[in-house]
Amino acid sequence: MEVENTPNNWMWKNYPLQRLLVTVQGRKDNTLADLAAGLRMAADKLEQGVSVSESFDDDFGYRFHIELSQDTICRLDASSFHSPKINK
Repeated sequence: MEVENTPNNWMWKNYPLQRLLVTVQGRKDNTLADLAAGLRMAADKLEQGVSVSESFDDDFGYRFHIELSQDTICRLDASSFHSPKINK
C-alpha cells in the first residue's frame, strides 16, 4: 500500500526519521567520565548545526553523523547493544 502524501498523514509528516550515530573512543585507562566528555564535545558540534564531524588524536576522540531512516530503533535487535560492563 502506498503512503498518501498529505499534511494529515502522520507518516508523511514524520518520515524519514533522523538517526544520530555517535562513536566515542578512548584508551582502556580512560574513565566513563572521560568518554562522556568526548560525547559532550560531539554534542557541542551538533548544537552548532554540524551534522557530520570527527575529532581524534589517535586513541581518543569522537565521530558522528546523521542518517535518514525509514525504520525505527524500536525494531533494532537489542542484542547488538550488549558488551562487557566497564566499571570506572
